Amino acid sequence: MKRDFIASLLLTPALALSSFHLSAQENTGPIWGIKANLNVELPGDIHSKGVSNDFFRTGTGISAGVVCNLYLGHGFYFEPGVSLFYGQYKIRDLYVLKDDVNSIQVDGPVKKFGVRVPLVFGYTFDFSDSFGMNVFTGPQLSYALAGDIPVPAEVEDDGIDLWRSQRRFDCGWKVGVGFPVGSVTVSVEGDLGISNLHKGDMTFRENRVSLGLTYYF
Repeated sequence: MKRDFIASLLLTPALALSSFHLSAQENTGPIWGIKANLNVELPGDIHSKGVSNDFFRTGTGISAGVVCNLYLGHGFYFEPGVSLFYGQYKIRDLYVLKDDVNSIQVDGPVKKFGVRVPLVFGYTFDFSDSFGMNVFTGPQLSYALAGDIPVPAEVEDDGIDLWRSQRRFDCGWKVGVGFPVGSVTVSVEGDLGISNLHKGDMTFRENRVSLGLTYYF
């Protein structure tokens, strides 16, 4: 009995260290997830020589893709991702030629489809075993694969080439807060436009707020 007691005393620290080592290994491995966002598109004003024009109106969008959560230690993590997005916002007071003489007003959507790559760093607050919170921030790169401004059917030409006035590449800055519940994290996020998307002397940036849902497996 005495030998068993002594052996158990000697084995207990070793088992504890082994358990801690396995837990650390689990925390440092990559965790993959799928993520979807429901977006509210908030296009900014067009600025030219100190004058602002609220040419666009709020719209909606969605995105879906994959993320990879990499634990960095001490509560910090890095989470790159890639997703496909579709978004649209409204345009107003745009006039196009209906024929060689007459013009017509277009009050339709600006539609975009493309790829986004968020590269965010975050920190996890564990308030209890059942409640935690993530805060994260970092750059987000976007590239529009397609875009369009539909025009009325009576317009004789092929419509409006969006890329004559806007750039396809966009760099923004993402900030957000997430609330994990088991394998699912619900997040509220904001994307702040950094790049000037308008070609020429004018400036224009896109912003958005979104509700995100991530499932880790």
